[in-house]
Amino acid sequence: FRGYTTSTEPSISSRFVNTINQDAKGFLWIGTGAGLNRFDGKTFRTNFLPDSLSEINLKSSLKASNGDLWFGSSDGLILRFDGVEFHILSMREYSSNAITGLVETQENEILAATQNRGILKINPKNTRNISQFPIEPDLIHCISIISDNKLLVGTNDGLFLYTIPLGNQRLQLIRK
Repeated sequence: FRGYTTSTEPSISSRFVNTINQDAKGFLWIGTGAGLNRFDGKTFRTNFLPDSLSEINLKSSLKASNGDLWFGSSDGLILRFDGVEFHILSMREYSSNAITGLVETQENEILAATQNRGILKINPKNTRNISQFPIEPDLIHCISIISDNKLLVGTNDGLFLYTIPLGNQRLQLIRK
């Protein structure tokens, strides 16, 4: 592997790389401060999204168990790539700020951390089915699922441990 910057050939769209994931075909998907890049080992491509989203600032990504790639943006959008096309989910009803983390639960639901409006739970089979879970403190930087269906939440005030909600249950704080 060699290094790639905005001044090398081939070049990546931005020097600010925020997230990287690999799809089932082996392509690397790289979310940057200036859009989404797909790298095949030789060249970068950036012409996947509509012009209005071509320079979207992607902050987080997830490869789901079914192979779909999910990307969270700095302006509250979530993009889902099913291997063929992109689907755009606006989370602006819930948060106009960054989607800072994406994880998949044991029930194959997607949890999305919003920068300052808590956690969103998305049913990938019906992406209109979204639940919102406010938490305190509310400035979230990252999330991760650990054993026994527990959610670690990294915030400006430290690390917090929650139980992952089932159905319409609320997030339950276990430990600060």
